[in-house]
Amino acid sequence: MGASADNLGKAIEDYMTQKLSQYESIPSKKVSYFNDYMTFVGDSIWKKRDSDWEYLFMEQKSREETTDNSSSWWNWNSKRAKNDNGHYNLSGYRSMISHLLGIDPSARDLASIQKRKVFKWLQVIAQLRHDVFNLDHSRISYRSVFAIPLSEYVNFEQCFQFYSKSEILNPLRCHEKVSIVKWSAKLEYEDNKYGKTDFVITEIDALNFFSPPAIGPNLKDC
Repeated sequence: MGASADNLGKAIEDYMTQKLSQYESIPSKKVSYFNDYMTFVGDSIWKKRDSDWEYLFMEQKSREETTDNSSSWWNWNSKRAKNDNGHYNLSGYRSMISHLLGIDPSARDLASIQKRKVFKWLQVIAQLRHDVFNLDHSRISYRSVFAIPLSEYVNFEQCFQFYSKSEILNPLRCHEKVSIVKWSAKLEYEDNKYGKTDFVITEIDALNFFSPPAIGPNLKDC
């Protein structure tokens, strides 16, 4: 995680606890599941008070982390990525995104570097999807949110629109019109590399976005 990620996490926790009184932090990341629980492996989880099934699932990226546009983001063999403890099951996603966009993870020309810089956010969206799919997401109701540097918002928005409309990356909901909402609060944290850094919380404006649409009693799965 590192100091930047820790500082970002603290800033988010301070904001959420002070401004969003309807939610409470679940430090253990345990999602209530009948008389037991499931464990969310993303960055943070927030439960709506007085409910055992309404959640906010959050993926957080510091500015220091987002400046690494090479192996940690694009190497589809996760075991070779710098942190050596990444989401191994994303290896296929990394490869698929690279081929879909024509991105060479090892190219050093300026155009390739810029393309990796912009479209790295596809990896982060896929990462949260992976974390949600590790749960029995048919038994919970959730909203999906991302805490990112404000300076990266335009790139993130572009990536989300690409992701949401892609039949390959988002086959379950690609025909739905879904947007993202930028929370209005001004937020900042101390980035270990860049100092005071503005960040923004971005929410996918759809309930249970990464889950298949519910099939009604008079419909069939076709």
